[in-house]
Amino acid sequence: MLQESPARDARGGTWLALAAAFAVLVLPVAAMADPTNITNGLNSIETWLISAAKIIAVIAFIGCGLAKMMGRMQWGYFFSVMAGCAIVFGAAQLAQWMQ
Repeated sequence: MLQESPARDARGGTWLALAAAFAVLVLPVAAMADPTNITNGLNSIETWLISAAKIIAVIAFIGCGLAKMMGRMQWGYFFSVMAGCAIVFGAAQLAQWMQ
């Protein structure tokens, strides 16, 4: 079985020390960052996700309605899709109620 050389272990420790020094120098700056930029970024992600979810929900409603009209879907699946859409779009309100 091959054993690692001592030089390889020393280099790994050097890289770890450099990474730790870099983190100590950079993280305080990141902690002092302006929170409005982060908030704006998260709000834009939320807006995009909601718009994408609306499109998916419309397709799900149409598909479930057609499948139910043709007798190809059980009531349990139908109501689970409807409840899932209600939970997705009501999540913000539910979170506010829990606070």
